Amino acid sequence: CHPTFSRGTSTVLEAMAIRFVLTTIKTWGMTPLMIETNALQLVTEWNQITPSENELSLTLSYIKEIAIMLGIEVISYCPREANSVAHSLARLAVDCLYDEVWKNYLPIAISKVVLKDLCALE
Repeated sequence: CHPTFSRGTSTVLEAMAIRFVLTTIKTWGMTPLMIETNALQLVTEWNQITPSENELSLTLSYIKEIAIMLGIEVISYCPREANSVAHSLARLAVDCLYDEVWKNYLPIAISKVVLKDLCALE
């Protein structure tokens, strides 16, 4: 969670969250397998050759720079119903007052959400 994420449309906030995650991954030297979002406008803008001039374009251009460095070429659309973990994490982040990053550890509340999602796959 991040205190500066409290302004803007949900699509811009989603883009800011992706930017934060990619920056963190780059700093740690990690490589994500994929990026999924339920923000269809963000995916549409990502795939446009000439980006629109709007509040999303600046953050999206920064995301693209980091993504290229990390070898990420695609941001996929995933409906909210199919991505319950991300939706649950977003709800938890609303009340956060500071950044939290976990490496090799998950708080119990998040572990429960991930376990529930894994059980639904079976």
